[in-house]
This record gives sequence, structure tokens and C-alpha cells, in this order.
Amino acid sequence: MCVDKTSRSLRWVVDGTVRTRLDVRFGSDELPTREGAFSVLSKSRDHVSSLYDTPMPFAMFFSGGQAVHYSPDFAATGYNGASHGCVNV
Repeated sequence: MCVDKTSRSLRWVVDGTVRTRLDVRFGSDELPTREGAFSVLSKSRDHVSSLYDTPMPFAMFFSGGQAVHYSPDFAATGYNGASHGCVNV
């Protein structure tokens, strides 16, 4: 998985070939998405944030509580908002 803040995209890459490209959004200036190379540490299909009491379906955690996950808010409002540091799909 390759996440790119510049193009606001996530690319799923298998053996050097991009299989899927998705639009994503990131955290705000106050709650930024961490940068670097990470591994997926755990997955949770029906996760709910214990800090923000919001759903994080299909969460793939990569750094502490930050995860790549589906966001109904991103689906509804697009880039007119931000996550709490996660990568919203």
C-alpha cells in the first residue's frame, strides 16, 4: 500500500503493479497524519474509535491509533474536512 499526500491517493501495489487507486484524505494541521514507512500492525473490520467514538470500518492500523479506514464522512463531504490523523478512504 502506498499513500501519497500530494496526490491525495492510496495505491494498492502487488509485485510492482498498481492494482487499485483510491482517493483519500488525511489529518488536519492540528492532528496530522504521521509520515514515514510503516507496516500494517493490526486490522479491525468493525472498529470504533475509543477517543472520538466514531466508526472506523475496515481499519488497518499502521502507527499507534492511526489507521487507513473507510470514512462515511469523507464519502459524504469529500475534502471539506479532515480526519483525526487517519487516512480516510
